[in-house]
Amino acid sequence: MGQLVKIVFRLVAASDGRPITGDDLLVWIYDRDPFQDDLLGECGVDANGFGELMFDLGKVSSLDSPGETDPDVYLEVLRAGTPVFRSQVKRDVDFLSRHPVTGMAGSLTKDLGVFEVGLGSTHEWSNQTSFPRRARTQRQSRVIRALR
Repeated sequence: MGQLVKIVFRLVAASDGRPITGDDLLVWIYDRDPFQDDLLGECGVDANGFGELMFDLGKVSSLDSPGETDPDVYLEVLRAGTPVFRSQVKRDVDFLSRHPVTGMAGSLTKDLGVFEVGLGSTHEWSNQTSFPRRARTQRQSRVIRALR
């Protein structure tokens, strides 16, 4: 087992800034890679639109990115099993950085910030112009079928 790290974020409506929540909401967080993106995990959001995911940093190293420690992270939001939003990729998220003067370790929690999600028809999903290449795992397919 490698180093446990945490990603936090918030989802709000693009139209009015209200938190996006719901029992039918699921967020998948990925590491973007050249051939197949790595699913780091999935989570929901709380009543204020905040979500968090703790995962093993060792998950970001794969056949198409051996030795990687700084993942290129993006999230995909599903409502009732249907993708409704995909964030832009945040490149080289550095969980293992150290302060340049003191040498002390930085935070193992990274805040991806606030994502403004449109709630209208599909043409309003501003960040959903093209989905990255990746294969769905069997578990993801089962989750989608169960939510339908």
